[in-house]
Amino acid sequence: MIEVRAARPEDVAAAGEVCVAAYVTDGHVPAGHWYTAELGDAATRAAEADLLVAVEDGTVVGTLTRAPAGTPWAEVAEPGEHELRMLAVAPVARGRGVGEALVRSALDRARGDGAARVVLTTVEFMGTAQRLYARLGLRRAPDRDWRVETGAALVYVADLVDRPGPRLEVATWPPLSTRMIGPWQLGISAGFTRRGNSAVLLDSQDGALASLDDVEAAYRAAGQRPILRLATDRSPAPAAGPLRAELDARGYRTVSTTRVLARPVRGAGEAGAAASGVDVAPAPDDAWLAGWLGTKTRTSGDVATEVARRLLTGVPARYLTARDRDGVIGVVRAARAGDWVALSCLAVDERARRRGLGRALTLAALGAPDEDGRPAQRAFLQVEIANTAASSLYRSLGFVEVDEYTYAEL
Repeated sequence: MIEVRAARPEDVAAAGEVCVAAYVTDGHVPAGHWYTAELGDAATRAAEADLLVAVEDGTVVGTLTRAPAGTPWAEVAEPGEHELRMLAVAPVARGRGVGEALVRSALDRARGDGAARVVLTTVEFMGTAQRLYARLGLRRAPDRDWRVETGAALVYVADLVDRPGPRLEVATWPPLSTRMIGPWQLGISAGFTRRGNSAVLLDSQDGALASLDDVEAAYRAAGQRPILRLATDRSPAPAAGPLRAELDARGYRTVSTTRVLARPVRGAGEAGAAASGVDVAPAPDDAWLAGWLGTKTRTSGDVATEVARRLLTGVPARYLTARDRDGVIGVVRAARAGDWVALSCLAVDERARRRGLGRALTLAALGAPDEDGRPAQRAFLQVEIANTAASSLYRSLGFVEVDEYTYAEL
């Protein structure tokens, strides 16, 4: 298991050695180059910045430096930004997710410290690193590119935003029926969607294990299998820990893993022409519901349609629809909670795919005002990790991962 932590005194020398070895092995600098002395000087970085290390089986296998704007190790960071520098993974530890764990930890730490944005510089031949940055939601900022000794320096940035948290997420997709049992909020919605039919720990895990029998009994009384939403080890929330071990013993199995992505909303203007041809309504009509339910393989018929209608309209939201001459070709839902907008239900008909419609609908939903005409300030959405196409779209629009959870089903 990989642990990412702030470097301890006993980690510093190894962090410098890993950094030099990674850059030399990959051909970024030749052995003996003047820059290797700076790469190896992890002690100064530990004193003047946030030196992170990835540790596996007691051995430092990776390192990354985080520096707020205006501090000695920040080269290109502007006010409000934190800069990531010198990402390095030991050659023997490649392919095990070390680099990803380091960058994710740095993003979480910057977010927790109140940074508005993260910025980093890479160079043209660091293709593996660039693919990692893009996968984690960083985007190119070519207007900030500069030059280094080895060629063009490419700048990537990621806007940071707090995670909405389970309470707000549930508020934008409220189950048809809820009740509290200990720290669990149970949702029951005639079995339609796991989000509407699962038990969620809203604030803490105190008493979660003690009330588990009652949670299971309540779901059985409703004729449903118990489904629990649990934070993963990659979530800023406390992971399930002992609770997970008990669930394994009872026969629970993870049935899906979902990531929560978020980003600031830069104003309705960013939707621009993307909103052209997209209708916005305060409620879903039958055509909107059919457009969405057509992508839900386990739903059909009037019963599912009416349950879906009741579930989706439990809170004020905007329902966006794109049409061609043959009917609905795309839908998305934008539900408001305070200054957040929650995007969900994005669906594009097969005949209209690969035309940028999903992007256009998402941008239009970001710019949709609430019922009083007020724009959102922050946006979030949830996407299963298996849905790589959707994840790629959202990351290209500046969404970054802020949380992760699983559903465990008995």
